[in-house]
Amino acid sequence: MRFTLSLLFLLIYFSLISSGQKLTVDNNSIDNWTSLKDINPETPGYISPKGNYYAYAFTANDSQDSLIISRSDKNVIIRNTVTDFFKVDRVQFTLDEDYIGYIYKKDSFALYDAKKKINTMLMSNVDWFRFIEFNGSKFVILKSIKDSLISIYRDNSELVKTFNGINYCDILENDNSIIISSVDKVVKVQIQPYQEYVIYDGKNIGQICVNKINKDVYIYDDQNESSPLIYYNNRKKTCKDILLNHLDFSESLNVNPFDLYVIPSSGGFIFRMESKKSSEIANTNFEAKFSLWNYKMKSFEDVNEYQFSRTLFYMPDKDTVMEIFNQSQYPVDNLISMAENGVIVTCSKINQDEYFWNDQKLYLTSIDLKTGNKFRICELAKSISLPTISISSKGNYVVWWNCDTRQYTCYDVKSRKTKQFHINSADSLYDIDNDIPQRRVPFGIAGWDPEDEFVYLYSTYDIYKVPLNNVERSVCITNYEGNLKKTKLRFVKRNNKIESSENIILSAFNVVSKENGFLFYRPKIKFTINQQCLGPFCYRDNNSFSALGYEYLRYKPLKALLANKYLVRRESSTQSPNLFLTSDFITYLQLTNIAPEKRFNWYRSKLIQWEISSGKKEQGILYYPENLDSSLKYPVIFTYYEKRSDELFVYKTPKLSYGDLSIPWYTSHGFVVFVPNISYGTGEVKDAIRKTLLCSLDSLSKISWIDTSKVGLQGHSHGGFETYLASTSSRFKAAQVSAGFSDLATFYSYIFMEGTRQTFVQYGQTNIGYTPWESKKTFTNNSPLYNVDSINIPVFIMHPRKDDVVPVSHGMNMFTALRRLKKPTWLLIYEDEGHSLISNINQLDFTIKQQDYFSYFLKQTPQPAWLIN
Repeated sequence: MRFTLSLLFLLIYFSLISSGQKLTVDNNSIDNWTSLKDINPETPGYISPKGNYYAYAFTANDSQDSLIISRSDKNVIIRNTVTDFFKVDRVQFTLDEDYIGYIYKKDSFALYDAKKKINTMLMSNVDWFRFIEFNGSKFVILKSIKDSLISIYRDNSELVKTFNGINYCDILENDNSIIISSVDKVVKVQIQPYQEYVIYDGKNIGQICVNKINKDVYIYDDQNESSPLIYYNNRKKTCKDILLNHLDFSESLNVNPFDLYVIPSSGGFIFRMESKKSSEIANTNFEAKFSLWNYKMKSFEDVNEYQFSRTLFYMPDKDTVMEIFNQSQYPVDNLISMAENGVIVTCSKINQDEYFWNDQKLYLTSIDLKTGNKFRICELAKSISLPTISISSKGNYVVWWNCDTRQYTCYDVKSRKTKQFHINSADSLYDIDNDIPQRRVPFGIAGWDPEDEFVYLYSTYDIYKVPLNNVERSVCITNYEGNLKKTKLRFVKRNNKIESSENIILSAFNVVSKENGFLFYRPKIKFTINQQCLGPFCYRDNNSFSALGYEYLRYKPLKALLANKYLVRRESSTQSPNLFLTSDFITYLQLTNIAPEKRFNWYRSKLIQWEISSGKKEQGILYYPENLDSSLKYPVIFTYYEKRSDELFVYKTPKLSYGDLSIPWYTSHGFVVFVPNISYGTGEVKDAIRKTLLCSLDSLSKISWIDTSKVGLQGHSHGGFETYLASTSSRFKAAQVSAGFSDLATFYSYIFMEGTRQTFVQYGQTNIGYTPWESKKTFTNNSPLYNVDSINIPVFIMHPRKDDVVPVSHGMNMFTALRRLKKPTWLLIYEDEGHSLISNINQLDFTIKQQDYFSYFLKQTPQPAWLIN
């Protein structure tokens, strides 16, 4: 009898576990959530040259991470605790896979012998390391953080040499050498046979730049008598000062030691000279501190501290310096497209925010860095968004988007002639259907043929190969399959070259089903979309399917150097991101098994579609608890930010709220969350948001387990602005606004980041379409502050004190107006916080208060004390 009762107890216990008695998401679970950790900027981890080993990292709490190195059969060989992944080259493999180098415990370097299965710790305080192989011997080069050491080991254990006080190290693998520098020497080290020689003796050496093609070196030494810049000619084995005293500048300029760039193809060197110059405005009170602006200024920079600069190019063959830009043009790291042969394309500097209305002109100029020749290509048409500009691989052609003709223009650098591309595309080359005028931009230049014969262009769905001569016709290399199957096709590449002889990986995203995957494009085979390659997954990070329209693939498949194997990061709405191995993008071997969501009452996601007007449909994502009981009624919270339905299969990692709504948190606590796409009409923001939400609510009313009498609204920033406007409908029960703007007229003229919000409000996200003086009615109709008397539901406002994106006065405006009208409202201000909450304590406090608020008004839980007091 006792045995029977015990067995019955166990059966009941395991029945409860299996029937959905799972944990709810809370702060403790968020702190200890297990997830993959980024250890490589663009790829999900590391894979060995032959694909037999892979490495990744995961985190189980905020303070401890683990580095895992495994065989492809998933047999873990190394597991170490680490605390800092913001370094380069955390894991490397030798080409034969005999050795694996890795950094553990933050900065200690260890070597794993795969044959002997032995770990050897070689050095602590390591900043970075690199394997190199010469003449059958393997070397590892280590750089120490603490002692500024460079150590070279042969065959991964024998110490060859250690250098002290090293500031810089560059490896020239095809030259069997390294370049190192200290404060007073630059040394070239021949690895095998070992030899070292000093190429420059100095006094205060800063940055150095090495040309990887001809092995020339450019050195910055501000204590060198005749010039702070020195040129080392590798072929002649001589150093030469780059003389600057002949440059006739009206300003006193100094070389910026951090803006030095080598142009390998031309052998030259770009650098910047700059200074700070105080305003010459007379000041009668020397104690006063002020900024004085005037109506002729090109931008809202502080004129009391204006920076003058010249960007220059040194041509070693001619031993001359030429000017590329002055302070009225963009510096070297902005708006430049550069070809292999040293031809660059530049744009004159403009105030982008005001360009569509001010008197500035946007000029396109080509500069040949070999000859010094400059030529103004054209003046670009006025537009509310800057054009896409690119130069071909060999510098013979420049292509840009013509905002007037809505076509691409091609400029022949040699003949100095332009022509329009006429492409017989089945779909549009630009985002013609975007609700927001500022974003009706081209889908972009996909790449260039290495020999300058073709340029590749994206359309909505497909990819076109366009000849640069006038003879051949353009070809849709994806065979119009993208448009036919409503699947966006894009190159997965790490540079701008498209090698037509190679098998090229394409990303594929079906805009209807939201399925995602990768395909091979083989130039000699007729292209078709293999549906087996697509599935209900997401291969991108959570920001890739952005409401702002980005098509950015962060985690690219990582190919093994010597094998047809790819390491891929994949997730779904119900499966945490994990690593997979594939060779065909059809069959995947799962390598990691990270699945913290299985312990919790997780969510399910469903695509909802509704008709917003005659013939026009819109989409949204419904998130609901996995343990949903269809016999019950659930409250629903609407949260939104433009169009987010492409995120259907994105994994929502639990987090505290920075001002938004944490979806896994709410579904875990028995709420339904709906994220509708918002359709916009110019000058009709209020009507558009209300229509979208009410039409989608009508659609949700057909779902039996949704209680449409208990609907909350939540939005952050622009979503907060929309929440204010939507609160005028009595069909909603309660609203929560975080850092939303409330008065379009004051927001329109708000100076932010050396510009105003005029373009943003007029043609950008808010899309009012007018200035305040052109249509006062449009501004008042769409400003929450002037519609506050129509709000008849409770509004909980959170606005950080130091918000410089949307000033806290906007939240105060709404609170004081609602309070005067005796409408239920609360204003929560966090001190020392900006537009989004950063402090973990504040995030937790707000997350709890936000849930308290919605639970009280939508679930009728007891009223929290802070709502009463």
